[in-house]
Order: sequence, then C-alpha cells, then structure tokens
Amino acid sequence: MRAGYTMYLYNPYALVPGLSFLLVAALGLYIALERPHTTTGYPFLRFVLISASALLTMAMTWLSRWPEVALLWGWPQNVALFLMPAAFLHLILVLTQGEMISRWPRVALLLYLPPLLLIGALLLGRLRLEPRITFYGYNVVPAGARWLFALYEALYYLFALILSLSTWRRTSAGEVRHHQLRYVSLALFVAFFIGATSEVILPLYRVVFPSLMGPAIAVFVVVTFYAS
Repeated sequence: MRAGYTMYLYNPYALVPGLSFLLVAALGLYIALERPHTTTGYPFLRFVLISASALLTMAMTWLSRWPEVALLWGWPQNVALFLMPAAFLHLILVLTQGEMISRWPRVALLLYLPPLLLIGALLLGRLRLEPRITFYGYNVVPAGARWLFALYEALYYLFALILSLSTWRRTSAGEVRHHQLRYVSLALFVAFFIGATSEVILPLYRVVFPSLMGPAIAVFVVVTFYAS
C-alpha cells in the first residue's frame, strides 16, 4: 500500500452496483426476518445473499485506488460470481420442480459441483487485473480458463430460462404458480437481455460502457420477490 493516500477513489459509476447491492440486501433482510420458511424462502435468500456479496465486492473493486486493494476484493467477488448461476438455477428448480426437489433434496446439491470445482481452480490459480478504464476502476478476472466459467454461466442461465418458460406454459391460468412463473420468466428475460447487452454485445463491438450486471440482478430479485 502507498503511504499518504486513501485506498479508495470517488467513482460515481460505482453507484450502479452499490445501489443495486443496497436494494438486494434490503430485500434479503426482509425475507430472512419475515418469511424464511416459505417454499422459496431459503433458496431465494441464498441467491439474494450471494448476489449481494457479488454486487458489494464489485462496487469496492471499482472504487479501489490501488491494484493490491482491488485484488483483495476480487477474490470474494469472483467466488460469489461463480456461485450465482448455481443458486439461481436452484431457485428456478424450486419454483418449477418443487415436489422433485423436496423429495430428493440432494439432487440440488449437484448443481453446486461445477462452481465448487471452478472455485478450487481459482484458489489454485491467480487473478488478473484488466486495464484500468474510467467506468470500472479495476476489473478483476481469473487469469485463465475464463471460457469455462462463461460456458457454465451461459448453460445454467439458459436452462433456467427454458425451464421457467416451459413450466409456465404447462400450468393453467388459474394456478398461483402460473402467475408466479409469468413474472419470474419476464424478469428472467429482462435480466438476461440487460446482462447479455452489457457483458457480451457491447464489448463485442468495442463499445465502452459501465457494467449493468447490478441492475440486471436487482430487476430479477425485485420481480421474483413480488411474484413469490
């Protein structure tokens, strides 16, 4: 660390993940206090806590003045990002295949095997700082095999979207689950569109723009909270 300087810089763009964190964390606290024992209570709370951790650590890496500080926040950020797709798909499975999950709860644990393997590889490897740009401060990513994480993330989120839409179409209009899944599917699609635009399409065309992962997560959490 350098003497005579604070460890963090003012970065207004960090308000995007920062405010998203506050919203998601507030909903998580409400769920924990008011309705943890509902069908989706614990899976939803798990997803919210992991998402809140990812958003908070993302905001802190964007605020970091020095690369050493960004790397300290980068480790928990990447662990949370690895766990998010599994927690997300677990929640969708509870919403769409609740009876199967309650009958064979250990099946859901298999969802967490790929991210745990990725976390193990992360701990054995190292992190890399991408070039500092105005929007991000520092962006901390795994040094190798990023395509594995991208593949795992895409497959989990795509399967969750297909599962939610197909189950919604099979339920009748009078069922509570039909209305729940309609909102969840809509939130999933909107979040997927925002995330894909921000993280894939714009970078593909070399358009420099702040990551909108925070708002994408917040949209899904708020709408799913309303639906459940």
